[in-house]
Amino acid sequence: MPRAASVPPHPLLFRNDRWRQRLEGQLALLPIDPTAEQWHELRDSLGRLAAWLRMAERPSLRERVKELRRGIGRVRDADIVREHLSGASLSRLERERARQAAVLLRRLTASSTENLLRELRETPPLNHETAIVACRGTARRAWKAGRRFALDPTPATAHRLRRRLRELRFAREWLRLGTAPIRPLVRRLGRLNDCLLVQSSPHRHGEGGKAGARIDHGIARCRSAWRALRSTVKEWSR
Repeated sequence: MPRAASVPPHPLLFRNDRWRQRLEGQLALLPIDPTAEQWHELRDSLGRLAAWLRMAERPSLRERVKELRRGIGRVRDADIVREHLSGASLSRLERERARQAAVLLRRLTASSTENLLRELRETPPLNHETAIVACRGTARRAWKAGRRFALDPTPATAHRLRRRLRELRFAREWLRLGTAPIRPLVRRLGRLNDCLLVQSSPHRHGEGGKAGARIDHGIARCRSAWRALRSTVKEWSR
C-alpha cells in the first residue's frame, strides 16, 4: 500500500514562536529567581530550539544555541550532583556552582544573547517538506546511536543515544508527530546519566561499588529497552 501523503499543518506550527517566547520569559525571570528548576527549564527550551534550527537548516545559529546550552548544562549538572552530597563536599560544590552561575548570568544579560534572540525572531518558518526530511535524518542518527549502544553498551554510547533520542523527540514534537514510544527510554537514560554524574564527581566520596552496580544495572535495562524500540525508530527514519 502506498504511503499516504502528509498534510502540512498550519504554517504557524512551523514557527519557533512558542519556545522562543518561553525562552525570552525564562531569561527575564532567571536573574530574579535563579533556582535549579529555572536553569533546567532554560536548558530544555534551548534544546528544543536547537532541534528546530536543524530542521530550519541554520547550522551556525544552531551551534550558538547549543554552545549556550552546554554552559547552562554545567550548572544543571552541579545541581544534580549536590542532591546526593552533604557536608564539606557540598560546600565546595556550592561555591563552584555559584561561580559558574554568576558567569552565565552575565552572559545571558549581554548583548550577544539579545542578538541571538533577535536572529531567532527573524528566522523564517520551517519548510514542511525539508523539515520532514530533516526529522527522518534525526531518526537515522538516533537509530545508528542505538545500534552502537547495543553492540557496545558503555556510559559513552548510552550518553550519545540519550542525546540523539532527545533531539528526535523534540524534532517530532515540533512537527506534531508522536513521541510516546521513545519517552520511557529517554527518561531511563536520563536517570542513568544522573548516576554517572554523581559517580564521576570529584566532590563525591564512598559507595563506589554500590554506585557501579547501579550503573551496570541501568545500562542493562536501557539496552533491553532499546532492543524493543529500535524497529520503531527505524520506521521513523523512512
